Amino acid sequence: MAQTHSRMRMRLSFAVASAAAVGVVQLGGMSAAQAATTVPSAPGATVGFNGVVHTVAYGNGVVYVGGDFTAAVQGGTTIARNHVAAINESTGQLLAWNPGADGSVRSVVVVAG
Repeated sequence: MAQTHSRMRMRLSFAVASAAAVGVVQLGGMSAAQAATTVPSAPGATVGFNGVVHTVAYGNGVVYVGGDFTAAVQGGTTIARNHVAAINESTGQLLAWNPGADGSVRSVVVVAG
């Protein structure tokens, strides 16, 4: 019996709107669902943001966040991220992905296709 395997590609879409707010969200080594109910045991490994995170999406081992922030903070280091960022689910590390949205992001959706 022959099996057919197809490779899924992930595409990320985000919507931009304008708003101003201040807050912090921390994620580390967890899925988006776990992030809502789990407190990381190693706070230094988490990623914080210098503004509100309005949306979280998960796909293929990556947690994507969007909101009213211009930087992420990890391990005491501030890293520029304009309104969107990606975090490795397994390690909690901020990823290099940085498309640089020019306004508040209210929705992030990962689409398989």
